[in-house]
Amino acid sequence: MKKATKSSNWLIKDISETELKTEKALAKISAELQMKRLEMKMDQKQFAEYMGVSQGMVSRWESGEYNFTIATLVGICEKTGLSFDPGIMPKEAAPADTSRGFVEVVAVNIGGIKNFDNWVINDKFKEGYVA
Repeated sequence: MKKATKSSNWLIKDISETELKTEKALAKISAELQMKRLEMKMDQKQFAEYMGVSQGMVSRWESGEYNFTIATLVGICEKTGLSFDPGIMPKEAAPADTSRGFVEVVAVNIGGIKNFDNWVINDKFKEGYVA
């Protein structure tokens, strides 16, 4: 028997496009930082020491809710070997926005992974693991 599932569109129906784009950008930045930390095989405490900040700050960076300054992002990227480009351009030159689909994918793909750090550190993502 098939289990009925509810679309996640109700989660975002009352969110403005500006808020959605902001959340998407913060989520992408946070995910990149977390993936870089895990690629470096560091837990948050080790990464904090490497970056010269507190473990709590790393946690905030990875939360998807921290409002980074450009100076902070440039500093993080210099220290980690990542690149940063704010990508400001005319709207007609920008790629199509897929923010609404992004929210659903994140909720579906990451929501079922209980201990995401260990899952990535132990290379489960390379084995085609599905949560």
